[in-house]
Amino acid sequence: MSDVVAYAVVIALLFQAVWRAPAAFRGQVRERSLWGSFAALAIAWFLRTPAGHWLVEQSGVDELAYLLKHLLTIAGLCALLRYVTAIDAAQVATGASPGRRVKITSRAQRWAPAAGLLAAALMTATFVFALDRSGPEQAHFMQRHAGEAGLAVYMGLFYLFSGLVIGLCGYQWGSKARDARGALRVGLGLMGGGMAAGTLYCLIRLIYGFVNAATPMPADFAALQETITDSLLYACFMLWTLGAVAPATQAVTTRYRTIAHTIRLHRLWADMTLVNPDLVAYPPSQRLVGRPGAVLLNTTLDVLSRQMSPAFRLGRYITEIHDAILELRRRAPQHLYASALLAAERDGHQGQDAEIVAQAYWLRAALARVDHQPHQPVDFPANIGESLADERAWLLKVAFAYRTISRATALAILSDAPQPA
Repeated sequence: MSDVVAYAVVIALLFQAVWRAPAAFRGQVRERSLWGSFAALAIAWFLRTPAGHWLVEQSGVDELAYLLKHLLTIAGLCALLRYVTAIDAAQVATGASPGRRVKITSRAQRWAPAAGLLAAALMTATFVFALDRSGPEQAHFMQRHAGEAGLAVYMGLFYLFSGLVIGLCGYQWGSKARDARGALRVGLGLMGGGMAAGTLYCLIRLIYGFVNAATPMPADFAALQETITDSLLYACFMLWTLGAVAPATQAVTTRYRTIAHTIRLHRLWADMTLVNPDLVAYPPSQRLVGRPGAVLLNTTLDVLSRQMSPAFRLGRYITEIHDAILELRRRAPQHLYASALLAAERDGHQGQDAEIVAQAYWLRAALARVDHQPHQPVDFPANIGESLADERAWLLKVAFAYRTISRATALAILSDAPQPA
């Protein structure tokens, strides 16, 4: 059963490494460090499996798989600590004041690579010169070298370094989880819980390594210790990998919502910017106009273009629609909004719903008069609010109503409004 769980952890870590590889090659220190951590730890876990152990042992160096596994783990943990520190550095760069938590991990990260390299060198020297590998190989590394002083040195270095780094990461994520919300809080909580299990695992193994080096433990006790610590190790990595997915899931959800909002605004944006081309960074696509599928094709080209990110594009749509409204106010009849509001109320809309529909009527009718000579801006009570999010929420409602309005309805509203002199 333990081998099945080990393979499952390998698959989970490899999935994370492959998934994050594109971001690592395009990104900065943070993305590369997280990818490097997942990649190194995935290989380390593979060496823990029978297949990985057998593959390395074909080199002829007895127990080389154990040494490589431990060295890769140290490298992966150094990369993980660098990732955590890079996140804090990015926040400090925006003007946030570094707290005690940030200062602690920043100082630890400065020394972690050197400490990890020193630990790896001493462990390798101990492995080569101080561990007796002449006896028969056993299922567990500690059982084979029970009673050897070199075991205390080797395991002491490995678990002391690992425990400190894992504990620091858990401290970071656990502290951040208190202030986070939604999927990010869940993810940080899972990663913090995984690091707590990993720290306890390292502590137990550290103590057991010293005790077993001094006095070999009975087989039953050794088996019980392996069962307990393996369970903690599995929990550590499964919780960490699951937790690492949660913030990414939130990012994917946010990206999907952003694209969906952009699609909902697209028709309003395209209609308004086609008559005001000087106001837009990129004009709407006009491929195969009038032919079947043209609307879907042009919407897809505009919304999924790689010229800008989804969030930036949505912001541009909102800004450009707002600018186009200002221009329309200079060309619309003076009392057009009053006529639009009366039409909305005649159609059965009331309160805020009537205002939204009236604004959609006004936009549709005003677009039919874009050829009129400019004059002083007319009133248009847009419910914009005080932030981009407020303006987005208002525009989404107006855009929804706008899509249901025919040109005939707009012209009828326009004919009811007094024409400017």
